[in-house]
Amino acid sequence: MKKRGLIKGFGVLATAASITALSTSVAFADTSFSAKYQANAAEEASLLQTAQSSTVTTPEISVLRTTVQNINAQVTSLYNAEQTLVADEPSMPQMNPQSLNQQIHNLEQRRHQLLKQTQVEWRYVNKFFHRPDRYDEEQFSHYKGVWTDFSSQLMNVDKQLETLMNEKKMWTESPYGGGLTSLQNAILKLQSASIRYTRDWISLEQNGGSTTTSLPAPTNLTASDVTTSGWTVSWTGVSGATSYDVYINGSQAAQVTGTSYTFTGGMPGTMYNVTVTAVDASNNQSPQSSPISLMTPIANPYTVPTNLTISNVTSSGWTVNWAAVTGATSYNIYVNGNLAVTNLDGTSYTFSGQNPNTTYKITVSAVDSGNQSAQSTAATVTTLS
Repeated sequence: MKKRGLIKGFGVLATAASITALSTSVAFADTSFSAKYQANAAEEASLLQTAQSSTVTTPEISVLRTTVQNINAQVTSLYNAEQTLVADEPSMPQMNPQSLNQQIHNLEQRRHQLLKQTQVEWRYVNKFFHRPDRYDEEQFSHYKGVWTDFSSQLMNVDKQLETLMNEKKMWTESPYGGGLTSLQNAILKLQSASIRYTRDWISLEQNGGSTTTSLPAPTNLTASDVTTSGWTVSWTGVSGATSYDVYINGSQAAQVTGTSYTFTGGMPGTMYNVTVTAVDASNNQSPQSSPISLMTPIANPYTVPTNLTISNVTSSGWTVNWAAVTGATSYNIYVNGNLAVTNLDGTSYTFSGQNPNTTYKITVSAVDSGNQSAQSTAATVTTLS
């Protein structure tokens, strides 16, 4: 067990420059970047005043002091760069990344449909060339006209897709698009890290340099209410904990006092890995919990898998089957809301190594080109004793 952030402090000291590359799928609240930056800066200034007023010195405190100084220097440098970019930003067009991705997805779906329709009509046209005795000129003109119309629509969709893909590429490669947002998020993350380490610094001073705690890691992480843009994760509370830190894809996303956290503002078809740590009144932090993984479904989902059935139930496993989904290239399986199996080719899967006399909730989603449908209606199974 460790003092919250102490061990991480050594790593930050060695790789402070790399922290600026942090990226996160976490969307901050509606509050503007400037307001959040100023609030964080004010909090850090107040904490520094308290930390620097103490005369207690230990090797651990020295590491934290240096770490905080390095991070704050990075924050200042990056903030100056951000302000320079913002000054030039008005000349750039505004774009909603989620809306653009949805437009691209819709066009790709339309293109897929048109390809099928064009191929069907071409078969009729092609038959005329091989068996002209079976069709008259009127029939041929009809099929040719329909085929030409679908082909024209397909070409139009291809042009629209090319335009949107170029727009997406231009924006993501521009420092004023995703780059500026990523920079602002990195600055806020660095500020959060600095505040956290400064609190650790103060806590060590107040405890005379003691770094021990007995907090265990949270357990039983479970995901629920998964939508195209968010989800809720819950866990079993830890005795002695006053708050919990939630980490998404390795970066701290939130600190909560309860035993659940709801994430919003994400993107459809995105994978998330979530862990949680417990924190006590002295700011001691437990190890991170075992991670859970989940994926948000696409906005216009493919057909949800149906007819889930359970068979071959034993004390350590079972087999789940479902009906195939047209167009799906693979399937994901969730157990109790947690992503358990990914990119499965078939429509059945056998679980093993499970706990006896335990109830599990199974759901399945269909995947095509990296996009995922909503999860199926759950099937419940209880392993034998």
